[in-house]
Amino acid sequence: MSVHLKIKKGKKGRGKKRVSLGGVKVRERTQDVAEDGHKIQGRDASDIEWAVYKGLRSLGWTDDDVSFQVPIHGGRNPVGGGQVLDFVVIIGPNRVIIDVRGRQFHGPTAGKSARDRWREIQVTADPDAAKYVVVWEEVAHNWGRLRSHLLKEVGAK
Repeated sequence: MSVHLKIKKGKKGRGKKRVSLGGVKVRERTQDVAEDGHKIQGRDASDIEWAVYKGLRSLGWTDDDVSFQVPIHGGRNPVGGGQVLDFVVIIGPNRVIIDVRGRQFHGPTAGKSARDRWREIQVTADPDAAKYVVVWEEVAHNWGRLRSHLLKEVGAK
């Protein structure tokens, strides 16, 4: 038995696609802002990281102001508290740290929540970090909410 999969994109901006499986049509919700397979400053980016980047760019921030995937305290090496910051926005002498959180890696389990909170405490202990901003996946996938959130928390250039 063979199954034919036909994908037809919906009207622009609606964020839906129609999938036909063996003649049965199914409507599936898709991401409104971005898709996987993007690069930011030469590094691979998830769809939600790409959405945040585009949001920052729409507010006037450039690559001179924004750094992506910034390693601190040893980078991905957890010994000594190493981590990689998703975005660092330079605003004068201060920095705004943007932590992009998807449900897959930052879900509501207690261990992950505690780990994320500890990372936030480590980063905000730095006197140069002006603000720590979290952007959740559901915000990143809604252009209006994302842009409003970034405007409120980071501002426009």
